[in-house]
Amino acid sequence: MKDSSKTKQELIEELSILKKKIKKLQLSESDRKSAKKALPDRKQMGAALPESENKYRLIAENTADLISVMDMNLHLTYVSPTSMRLRGFTVEEAMEQTPEQILTSESLQLSLAVFEEEMQLEASGTADPNRTRIMEVEEYKKPEFGSTIWVEVSFSLLRDKDGKPVEILMVTRNISDRKRAEEKLRESEERYRSLLENANVAIFVAQDWKLVFLNPMASQMIGYSPEELMAKPFVDFIHPDDRNMLVEYYFKRLKGDDFQSRYPFRCITKDGRIRWVEISVVRIDWAGSPAALNFVTDITDRKRVEDDLKAEMEKYHSLVISVDSTYLVDKDYTYLFMNDNHLKRFGLSLEEVIGKRYSEFHSEGDSRAFAECIDEVCKTGNPITKEHRSERDGIFFLRTFTPIMALSPEGKISQVTVYSKDITKIRTSEKQLIDTLESLRKAFGAIVQIIVSIVESRDPYTAGHQIRVADLARAIATEVELPQDKIDGIRMAGSFHDIG
Repeated sequence: MKDSSKTKQELIEELSILKKKIKKLQLSESDRKSAKKALPDRKQMGAALPESENKYRLIAENTADLISVMDMNLHLTYVSPTSMRLRGFTVEEAMEQTPEQILTSESLQLSLAVFEEEMQLEASGTADPNRTRIMEVEEYKKPEFGSTIWVEVSFSLLRDKDGKPVEILMVTRNISDRKRAEEKLRESEERYRSLLENANVAIFVAQDWKLVFLNPMASQMIGYSPEELMAKPFVDFIHPDDRNMLVEYYFKRLKGDDFQSRYPFRCITKDGRIRWVEISVVRIDWAGSPAALNFVTDITDRKRVEDDLKAEMEKYHSLVISVDSTYLVDKDYTYLFMNDNHLKRFGLSLEEVIGKRYSEFHSEGDSRAFAECIDEVCKTGNPITKEHRSERDGIFFLRTFTPIMALSPEGKISQVTVYSKDITKIRTSEKQLIDTLESLRKAFGAIVQIIVSIVESRDPYTAGHQIRVADLARAIATEVELPQDKIDGIRMAGSFHDIG
């Protein structure tokens, strides 16, 4: 059994020698019949064979590979017992099978084509007589042992003393496990190939300053053909202001140092446009040398949006810090943000305010009024504006409560922005104006009284008449609920209606 580990080529050579020796000992059909009488059983014939021939037969019948011989008409003349282990057929059953019964349709066509090629080579007279051909074919198994099996067949031609091919020697090995592994590998490669070719990110391998592999998106992203990208150092496609950064990271990767594995940079497209990309890098070995596997995403649109948002935030920040007072609270009246102007009024820092409730800095009355406003906004979702005078320092404010439309997990508004404008000066000016108007009204009333007195002094018979008319007119105006300024005007007119 130790010889069963020989290579297929050694087996083919030894079996070829064995066949030649057996051919010399073969008798004609009539001779075999007469020999049968002289040699009543096969044991006697076996004993007559030389010891080396028994050795070859022992190898053929015990090797894991199937040994078989066909004549030039493709009829089996010998099959080793491995047929049972390999395909489930006994030697006798296998010997009766034709190529059509052994091979699947596709493998039969392949085998016949190969046989035809070999015969053409023989006819040319230029072929190596000791050549060996190897092919992979699919064979039928006995139904109860399965359906088919993949095998690798090594075959060579056995020749007579004149060098003419007379038989085909075949060594068949089971490669089903290998085929399954190859199929899984092929499917896996196909999946990865599909992922690479259809990925919406650029994927490439950089080694020795050049790209040695890239997917289609890498070419589409900046407009160069794969050949153009692989012909130049990759830094040629990077924006000049970002090249030093990428070169630094590249060297760190190659040395195995810690480096930033994800970062944005700018690249230049074939038509000269600048595109922002974000790269993620992994250090790998490629063909036995260090390399970098790169995943690149086009973030040009995102960058544009970020820049626009940044500009808007700067405008918003400028607006927030410029208004009188702005602060943000949640539904529990807890401060989440407060601008500098409001902090100055408190005389506190932002850290001293954030996380504390409104009631910690204001009176009970102020806190109650504030809570009512916050509750109303959170409930209705509508902004409200109300005037408020702080009990804390007597300042007048016009406060606008605006809901933040980022809803809580429960679907309710949970944050409110308060814009608070100091209107103390306005209210002071209004009071001064009212006081002035009242002084003017009183002064005007006094002047009217003087005029009435002058008129009545010239006509004693009408004395008190205009006053009575004024009082009556005022009473009527009050009864019909005219505005106060109208009532005052009617009384004034009644006071001197007789003038003229």
